[in-house]
Amino acid sequence: MKSANPWKKIYDRVGKAAAWEQLDEEAAELSAIASKCARILRGENPARMTYEEAEAKAIEEIADVFNALDVLDTGLADDDDMPYLLTVAKRKKFQKMKRWYKDLFGKEEDDA
Repeated sequence: MKSANPWKKIYDRVGKAAAWEQLDEEAAELSAIASKCARILRGENPARMTYEEAEAKAIEEIADVFNALDVLDTGLADDDDMPYLLTVAKRKKFQKMKRWYKDLFGKEEDDA
């Protein structure tokens, strides 16, 4: 027999508040490395790593954010007062992409 969902097991162990805190911490780490990648690309402020090293670190942080989101989403799915976090966010993501596109190009996105 297969074990229970690992993200759910983590959520059940740490609880809602800790799951939100984990997402906060991982998102902050991703934010920091994203800034470092931009600094390296611009060459405006020295960094102690190459762009390739920073990009590899960014991949690690993105994976950590994905895991934190999955833990939180899996746990909140059992709460009657909260819809699936990622399902709702994915719908919102598309709306926001369309707005970003329109802001950049002054029109709705192209079909092609």
